[in-house]
Amino acid sequence: MKTLLIFGVFALIKFCSSLSLPPSFKKCDKRKADFDECLSVAIQSAISQLDKPLEEYGLPSFEPFLIPNLPPKIGRKIDFYHRYKNFKIYGRTKIRKTRANMDFHDKTLTLEVLNPEVRYVFEYEAKGKMFLLPIDTSGAGSGTAYNVTYVYTFTFGEYTREDQRYFQVIDTHLVMQPQDMVFHFDNLLEDKELNDGFSRLLSKNWKIVFEEIIQLYVEIYGRMYSDVFNRFLRKVPVTEIFDGLNNVTYTITFTSEEYTKDGKTHLHVIDHNLVMQPQELIFNFENLFEDKELNDGFNRAMTRKWKKIFNDLASLYVVNYGHAYAAIFNKFLSKLPLEELFDWLPTSKSATKSDFNECLSEAVHGAIRQLNEPMEEYGLPSFEPFFLGKFLRLPTGLQEL
Repeated sequence: MKTLLIFGVFALIKFCSSLSLPPSFKKCDKRKADFDECLSVAIQSAISQLDKPLEEYGLPSFEPFLIPNLPPKIGRKIDFYHRYKNFKIYGRTKIRKTRANMDFHDKTLTLEVLNPEVRYVFEYEAKGKMFLLPIDTSGAGSGTAYNVTYVYTFTFGEYTREDQRYFQVIDTHLVMQPQDMVFHFDNLLEDKELNDGFSRLLSKNWKIVFEEIIQLYVEIYGRMYSDVFNRFLRKVPVTEIFDGLNNVTYTITFTSEEYTKDGKTHLHVIDHNLVMQPQELIFNFENLFEDKELNDGFNRAMTRKWKKIFNDLASLYVVNYGHAYAAIFNKFLSKLPLEELFDWLPTSKSATKSDFNECLSEAVHGAIRQLNEPMEEYGLPSFEPFFLGKFLRLPTGLQEL
């Protein structure tokens, strides 16, 4: 009998196109109870370091954070055309408080950041009326927000590149909540005293200005920050950002025997053993309950208790996976004789090439990667997805799938 042991770790393999987390960035373990607290500290520390760019990671300097051009907007109540360019934001790296919550089930990050003072410096063009005063001018302007809270909600999609998992921001929502704002526009009105008085009037009525004008741009700020975030996420795989996210490890042992067909030697799997070792399982059952909130809560509870569920049920299901893999392997082995599988067959243990197992590991890894589409000539189905029509063994009381 022949025995083949395949140790498949479906986890990260570092390629030159990916990066590890910057050494000065803190990494948090999602398996730990204080994960969100750790993540809050890590994000605040990372943002505070962006007073200079990290070009290797696609991260610009946040001091200032530059928005080259903002399109013109008109408020609902204020007849005021305004366009901004060279819009610079200062103070985003000076953070008083950060609170982060990462929901891996929904792939959503909620981030609340409190900045004691944020300054906006810009060039403007303005035309129309504000508080009954005619305006048709351009110049420099500034605004300062005090004790401003930014609440970001990032929703992620996930994709695979070179066997590594990456996140991508697919939706962003930003809420900005200042406690006070002060504005100043140079050359808004020709008379300096009147101009300064007008700036004070804007500051006094900052809530109206904020609701009618600035809120129109908050969506743009959110998109800009998500674009920066995505540049970073394209560089760094998910498992480099968080500990405890390595994927599942499969250890498959195939025992085979030789037989002869058409004068050539073939292998046939006669026994197999599959061990599955995940670091995490996420469950999602749709329409299990009519109430969506209850349904989602049940999925989250299942996910939190994944280890118990896995330990109770996994052995009954893993055997089905093993049967399926063995059947596929046998179809492949029936197509190719032993001499076609290996260039050189040793006649004794001492004759075995020293790098044979390393070579075989690379060969198996490369072959599995190609099974994103079927190879019907060789009896190999697509592994994306790998389809099981039904399970052969089930826990007592469960219906056949």
